[in-house]
Amino acid sequence: MARKKIITVLFIAIAVFSILNDIWLISVAYPYFRYEKNMLRRYTGGSSIEYIYKDREYEYEIKPPMYLGFSSGFLRVSPIEETRHYVEESTQGRRVYYLNSAGDRVYDDDYRKIEFYYWKKPFGDSIYGIMYWSVDLDAQILFDKDFNVINGEDSGYKEEFQSVIDKEKGLISEMMNRAADMWELKY
Repeated sequence: MARKKIITVLFIAIAVFSILNDIWLISVAYPYFRYEKNMLRRYTGGSSIEYIYKDREYEYEIKPPMYLGFSSGFLRVSPIEETRHYVEESTQGRRVYYLNSAGDRVYDDDYRKIEFYYWKKPFGDSIYGIMYWSVDLDAQILFDKDFNVINGEDSGYKEEFQSVIDKEKGLISEMMNRAADMWELKY
């Protein structure tokens, strides 16, 4: 009798796991894996995989969610930088520089870098955001489809974040359009 109960419990546990696995595959994993056409597959360590594609101006990346994870996957579009930039911290503040061909530092006080991110959600609205780096601010800024910032309230940066979104709306729109073209997204 006890053996029959153990077998029944094991069968139920396996059935529940199989159902959860199927729900995850259909609702979370499949949307990311269908985007990977024409992209280079790259292992990033452990079981992590990402997909990369570059054209002349932009880099596209897919990071599928971890197995049975519901929030770790994203799509990314970012302009390709020709030169690598560095940050120098000093008592005078932060300065961004790059090295010229002679190896000398060239300071770029107007430096900024923006990457567009799209987090596909299986249920509810997807999330849009940017990673923003400048001399004065490094931040992840989330916004809705109308470009209204949805984070930063707790830290007191919401107005500054909205200012960045408003100022960079043209470039963000360009990256969103490229993402929509690349992966057939609907905003």
